[in-house]
Amino acid sequence: MRRRNLTGCFQLRYRFVVVLAVLIVLFAANFMAAQAQERGIVRPLGKASQQQAPQPEAVNTGNGIEYHGGPVMLGPHNVYFIWYGNWSVNTATTILPDFIFGLNKSNYLNTNTTYGDNSNDIANTMSMAGQSFDNYSQGASLGNTGVAAAVTAALNNNSLPADSNGIYLVLTSPDQISAFASNPTHLVLDISGYFAP
Repeated sequence: MRRRNLTGCFQLRYRFVVVLAVLIVLFAANFMAAQAQERGIVRPLGKASQQQAPQPEAVNTGNGIEYHGGPVMLGPHNVYFIWYGNWSVNTATTILPDFIFGLNKSNYLNTNTTYGDNSNDIANTMSMAGQSFDNYSQGASLGNTGVAAAVTAALNNNSLPADSNGIYLVLTSPDQISAFASNPTHLVLDISGYFAP
């Protein structure tokens, strides 16, 4: 009986050692594969993602991003805030405009000057060009269509000018967060693309 227990104990230890050895080999293989991979920004694989040759007139500034003919907002960069909802006693109404003011000609914004189009580089300028307050004109729950409607309403009622260099940001009061809580990634992707005509 005692011999059978020792044999069972030996088999259990043997299995443990074998499993441990396999795990170590797998870990080492994954570690070596990770060390062999490229670091930084890695180009995706596949035929559809092969890099196209730059156009002859393309600007190459050496920053890894080349101009390929699309529209570029060179500047000035005029920021407009649309404060949607109840912002009556919120310090953000002074902090965020100060933040935009601080970005103007800053080292942080200076990064943009390394990009441009065929005629110019992007300017290192940003100004707080205007603000408007919208007291729930699109209802208590602002969804994707409500954001576009809030911008359109501010432009149509002349609270803000239509500015081809304008960057319009709809800032929702804290009670509006619940409208997007189910999918915050969707919020960023959908709202980041509204521009003035």
